[in-house]
Amino acid sequence: MTYRHRLPEELRWRAIGRLEAGQSQIEVDRWLNVSPSVVHRLWQQFLTTDSAFRRFSQGRPTATTSADDRYLSLWARRNRTATPTQLRSSLATATGRLVSTSTVLRRLHEGGLYARQPAICMPLTSRHRRVRLREPGTRYHPSNIRERDAYGGDNVCVWGGISLNGHTNLHVFPRGTVNAQDYRNGILDAYVRPYAGAIGDDFLLQDDSARPHRARIVDDYLQQEKNQSIK
Repeated sequence: MTYRHRLPEELRWRAIGRLEAGQSQIEVDRWLNVSPSVVHRLWQQFLTTDSAFRRFSQGRPTATTSADDRYLSLWARRNRTATPTQLRSSLATATGRLVSTSTVLRRLHEGGLYARQPAICMPLTSRHRRVRLREPGTRYHPSNIRERDAYGGDNVCVWGGISLNGHTNLHVFPRGTVNAQDYRNGILDAYVRPYAGAIGDDFLLQDDSARPHRARIVDDYLQQEKNQSIK
């Protein structure tokens, strides 16, 4: 039989007697059918206190005092939105005592304080239900219809040119996209070339690094028109 909880006082004294008679701790723990650590602690206790009685303790000391518990409860009631981490920091600042957030939660639960759970919805009264429900046969009445405009998902692409002295009109690409040929014919030839002629030799074209702007046909067109381009 294995004694899982504690040895009876009679067996404890009999084990001490066997050890004093010269038996080894291994022989005694085999006789008691317990782990070697049990016999070792029993023998060390006898050598230290000259007693084999089991020592009772009050358990692990609490991490907080009654004053700390009252402080946590009062602070939580005054600050309803405070988190356990904030309560822990407040207690450490006030008393210098460091405790875990789990300890704070346990103390609050012992005082009947729990986290507030927001309501999912406001409970409807009979009056609310009557107002919300429509009368039979009025499903398509204008007062019961809410119009919604869903966007079709098409793309819009526009181009505009600006300078120190003015700007061009916005150009809208019908397909919503632009390639190098569209940029050359629809922008450079239609807008940039006339605008550059109006500005004169000081005209300087600056665009971004979009793919249509860096295409070969665009570079050839700019060289042909002898326009300076910043890339």
